[in-house]
Amino acid sequence: VSDRPSQSFPPANSQLLRSIGYSDIAEPHFDVDSAVTNHLSKFVGDIHKLRRVVTKYFSTVHLWLPIISESRFLDSLPMILLEPQADLSVLALSMALITTLPVDIDAVVSASPIYMIVKCSLAVVEAANIHSLEVLQARLLLSLFEVGHGIDPAGYITLGATARAAVAMGANLDSGLSYSGREVPLERSDEALCVWWAIVILDRYA
Repeated sequence: VSDRPSQSFPPANSQLLRSIGYSDIAEPHFDVDSAVTNHLSKFVGDIHKLRRVVTKYFSTVHLWLPIISESRFLDSLPMILLEPQADLSVLALSMALITTLPVDIDAVVSASPIYMIVKCSLAVVEAANIHSLEVLQARLLLSLFEVGHGIDPAGYITLGATARAAVAMGANLDSGLSYSGREVPLERSDEALCVWWAIVILDRYA
């Protein structure tokens, strides 16, 4: 565990959790794809605002942590709000989180709405048994945010869960990535290896 001093974070207040939570999750016709994508639209905005987030991400974070295929993501961007996919939407939310600077330098970042919605969205996606490279990438960006902001022990716990998810998917293997009982194209396996080594590097720091 890091010897860096950890911050003392108060628990998020119940009003904040209710305002960003998935209040309809118990409904019989709950659609996780639509629910997560609706939160993306609510907290990031329309496709134009989303494009700005994506452009900022690939011109900053991506330069020193190339874990997402820029061409592949940009190809899927135009339909991200029109054809909801929970894993792609939670990845976009994570990209928005990692590129967002606190408005108030003294503000408690763990209580910010965008941070809480990413945490909640990943939990909902996991509960829906959705496991993909996009979800793994979203987990890693959340880990990076928590470790970078000294949110302990959340960062340590999230990073550990991300590493276990990566191993379960075979992201650490040269033989290729697989999930949901199916193999994926070779270029995605190469992308997954980049994610795996980013996990290893972040773990050394954390």
